[in-house]
Amino acid sequence: MPSPAYVAWQTKRRQRIDELLAAHQAVRGNGPGRRWNTQQLNWALVLRLAAEFQGYARELNDLAWDHIISASGIGVPQVERVIRIQVSANRKLDTGNATPSALAEDFKRLGIVKLWDVLGQVDSRAPEWNKLLSILNTARNGFAHADEFKVAALKRDGHSINLHKIRSWLRDLDNLASTLDDVVHGYLSALTNKAPW
Repeated sequence: MPSPAYVAWQTKRRQRIDELLAAHQAVRGNGPGRRWNTQQLNWALVLRLAAEFQGYARELNDLAWDHIISASGIGVPQVERVIRIQVSANRKLDTGNATPSALAEDFKRLGIVKLWDVLGQVDSRAPEWNKLLSILNTARNGFAHADEFKVAALKRDGHSINLHKIRSWLRDLDNLASTLDDVVHGYLSALTNKAPW
């Protein structure tokens, strides 16, 4: 069963991405060639992809902690609130991008040691997803901070940001989100002897 975070990734988060894709299509048109320059829309799509995936990962992490705290049987709301504050303190997903290392660090705090190795055991595409997140967040930072050197380096390294690339990244993020969701569900079920959602 998918987590509420994954359901949101597939619905409201995807809807926001799809709205930008529709705007891109409206500007670009259906025929061959471009009617308008779409570079700024491509950049906006990169920012949206990175933001929505980060939101998904942070929400999944929150849900995992909620399940662990609930399964511990404390049952005192004030104590549970203090624990929630402490477990999310200095969380990488709250202060930076959803990079491979940030994901690994934040999910390690749950007890999922070597997240990328675990993902790789479930799906052989995990190394590709790891690389994708690095490139996506480099592009995101380049665009968000108007860092022309980063943007130029991406292009020089063969990472042109176009609609085809963005759609490919979205498919990969869909697969990563699904696999991460399954891994966290399986881990929490084994840890607490109870399905988390």
